[in-house]
Amino acid sequence: MKHHPPRSQPIAPDIAALAAEHHHRPEALVEILQAVQGRQGRLTPAALTDTARALHLPAHQAYGAASAMSTWSMPTCLGPAGPMSSVMGVISTLSRLEASHFRLRDPVPGR
Repeated sequence: MKHHPPRSQPIAPDIAALAAEHHHRPEALVEILQAVQGRQGRLTPAALTDTARALHLPAHQAYGAASAMSTWSMPTCLGPAGPMSSVMGVISTLSRLEASHFRLRDPVPGR
């Protein structure tokens, strides 16, 4: 008897569309997960796996990002004196930079 590997399920259309909007860049993982969570109200295992597949990443990276994201929404971490406030500031700055099409891996002009 031949063993046939299971056929992978198609990626959910909304996740595929989000990945395409971000040109399937792995750097957009958190942003896409936040959008999926905003639309669906939560991140299901299927959504995490589909997002990873759409970005050509191993699933554990999506699960790790989702785990980190869960700590960002804790009320005690978001106050001005909370331990996560500086991290949130960095994330906010990086999001603004990414939105302005600046990529941290791009070479510095003039070097």
